[in-house]
Amino acid sequence: MSNVLVEKNKLDVLANAIAGKSGESLKLTLDEMVEAVDGIETGGGGITPTGNIDITQAGVTDVTNYATATVEEGGIESVNVSLQYYTQNNARIARVTGEAMVGRGWSAEGSAMTSKDYNAIPTGTTVTPTESAQTIGGANTMMEGAVTVSAIPSNYVGSGITQRSSTDLTVSGATVTAPSGYYSASASKSVASGTAGTPTATKGTVSNHSVSVTPSVTNTTGYITGGTKSGTAVSVSASELVSGTLSVTSAGTKDVTNYASASIPSGTEGTPTATKGTVTNHSVSVTPSVTNTSGFISGGTKTGTAVTVSASELVSGSETKTENGTYDVTNLAELVVNVSGGGTSTCDTETMTNSNDQATSIQFTGLSGQPKWFFVRCTSQLTRSSSYSYYYVTAVRYNGTNHYGNYWRRSNGGFYNDTTHYSHTYSNGTLTISSSASRGAAGGSFYNGGYELVYVY
Repeated sequence: MSNVLVEKNKLDVLANAIAGKSGESLKLTLDEMVEAVDGIETGGGGITPTGNIDITQAGVTDVTNYATATVEEGGIESVNVSLQYYTQNNARIARVTGEAMVGRGWSAEGSAMTSKDYNAIPTGTTVTPTESAQTIGGANTMMEGAVTVSAIPSNYVGSGITQRSSTDLTVSGATVTAPSGYYSASASKSVASGTAGTPTATKGTVSNHSVSVTPSVTNTTGYITGGTKSGTAVSVSASELVSGTLSVTSAGTKDVTNYASASIPSGTEGTPTATKGTVTNHSVSVTPSVTNTSGFISGGTKTGTAVTVSASELVSGSETKTENGTYDVTNLAELVVNVSGGGTSTCDTETMTNSNDQATSIQFTGLSGQPKWFFVRCTSQLTRSSSYSYYYVTAVRYNGTNHYGNYWRRSNGGFYNDTTHYSHTYSNGTLTISSSASRGAAGGSFYNGGYELVYVY
């Protein structure tokens, strides 16, 4: 290729024309113009872009023949911060300096630096405490080292607190007043001593059978040591609280709480009597009675005149028997036996007096022979008494085989038949008739009186 001499102004016109054609507005070098001219499409059959281009620096990069372009992202690669203390015009200054390193990419590669000054509080600074809150440092201030806050003195008293001592204490009666404030030492106040009086008791007037006893004590003003102090006792006797006499007019429990005495009138104990009724069905009722006057009567037994009920009053009639057999003769006054043939028998009569009350047996002596049968009856008058429940044998008969009898109850005058309590023995002219009943029990024992025996031998 041969060299062509071209004037510079013409080259500038050409470069501008090429730039306008290629869309570039910058001044181009000759090589850049050549590249720009090569990139201008003329008619059909233009260049087909292929591949990728890495753009690693700032400026204009021709990407005509490339299908893609990779652009690296620029940014800060590192930051350095430094702190420096120095003195300026007798004041401590803290300077903070920061430097940032910028990597390549869209940003311009290089570094940036900045700094800022702060007021510094020197190491060893001591702060005196105050009663108000303090701000150490503040805005735009840094501490160069440790700051010491002084301790509050142990004897420090705040400006709003009054110092106090024992002289500030006051006493009024039982109250010791300690005004608010600061007491640097223990405070005390003496309280005047009082005198404990001796208690007394005053007895009032008896009213409605009672009396009030009022205790009292007089103490002098001041401090009194606790404890018990006894005075003279006041006695209230029962005789002071009761009065009058209660008249007792009936039996029972009486309330004598409020009375000094009770009056009980004397009564008169009457003499008991007994009234004998009419004999009915071979029995008679004996009714006891006694009349006492109202009042107190001493306990004891008083016996009146006895009423006698004899067996002869209770039996009546006569029967004649012509055959051998057992016959009830309890209520008969007479039994006539008229039995013919069968040998010879003799009837005899014996009597005896029993001196032992409630005896369990009696004896008839001097009999002429052993009885074949017999009948015994009480011949004494029996006296009824409601105070005794004794039973007495009034009659016993023997029919040669069995024994039958009657007994009488003294308390109610009743007669009873019995077939279980009686038996007899005979030996050498003596007939003993016995009752198996206990003394004074149902079945009867023998009365201390006369008995009559009728027997056949």
